[in-house]
Amino acid sequence: MATLTNYSKITERENGADVIADVGGDVNQSVSGTQLPKKNISCYQRAKAFIYMGLASIIFSSVGAGAKYLDHIPVAEFTFLKCFVSTLILLSIVFHRTEKLDFKGSLKWIILRCTVGGTAGVLKYWSFVELDYGDATAILNIMPCMAALTSRIFLKHKINIPTVLAAFVGLSGIILIAKPGFIFNNSEESQYSYKVFIPFVSAVLIGTAYTIMQKISPEIDIFIVPTFLSGFITVFSTFFFLIKPEPLMLPSCYSDRNIIFLCSIFTVIGLVFMNAALLIERSGPVSLVRSLDVVIAYCIQVLLFSKLPDRLSFIGGTLILGSVVVVTVDKIYLQSVPFFRKYQI
Repeated sequence: MATLTNYSKITERENGADVIADVGGDVNQSVSGTQLPKKNISCYQRAKAFIYMGLASIIFSSVGAGAKYLDHIPVAEFTFLKCFVSTLILLSIVFHRTEKLDFKGSLKWIILRCTVGGTAGVLKYWSFVELDYGDATAILNIMPCMAALTSRIFLKHKINIPTVLAAFVGLSGIILIAKPGFIFNNSEESQYSYKVFIPFVSAVLIGTAYTIMQKISPEIDIFIVPTFLSGFITVFSTFFFLIKPEPLMLPSCYSDRNIIFLCSIFTVIGLVFMNAALLIERSGPVSLVRSLDVVIAYCIQVLLFSKLPDRLSFIGGTLILGSVVVVTVDKIYLQSVPFFRKYQI
């Protein structure tokens, strides 16, 4: 019988999709080339996996909403406090699960993945502060398309035509959200258009990080990479405060401290729900539930921040959501279709 660590790693790499925890507050899927046999599970178990992943989506969206709500706190300060607590929690989990740290010869890839992913995590929270929460989340969710493209560039993995078309559709959605002035003749939106590059660069970096993740041995404990990633963001934020004239201080408001602490706890809880879902069902089907992040984010934007998305943002978010669904369906069902395999790029 497979151990929890090995079994969960097999599940994560199933059907060409790796699901990696991003302690910046989110968990998403990337592209791989591994094909493993299907798991025979009951409808009850499959429904339970979808519920677990849905709960993880709600939790991670709540963490992002917490970052948006605390936009008066500097991003580096928020990420430091949040990731410091997350690191302590994850370290306790790692030392409880493993007697000796064994990186299986993947230490350099872990460091590289955490460097790229940590930078992406900081940019992600920065985008929540600078943009409307729904728009930032929608742009970040183009990450599966970016992961497919970076896998094609760096690992030479073949991709199907639907994935390429989905990438163009997703980029079109970003343009509609950005509403650049040279296209829509609206000079008031020019500053907002430039800020769209923040989540877009974060999505590209996350896709690159997931491509690097494929170089890491699947035999290492599943909590090692999230722990290193959280620790990297903490150290990165520490260096930022060394050059900052003002010293690091805890938020003076008691409720702000509680929100940051809850964001740290929720990140770890969301990770547990995500891993529980992956132990039951393949990562491909449950990743469709993760695409609901866009819908949840826009609902939070309306209900919590009282900001209705305009028509172009709604259309752009819908296009991005559609592109994510197409990429996921392509990896699950279309990879084995002879017609699409014949015209792979």
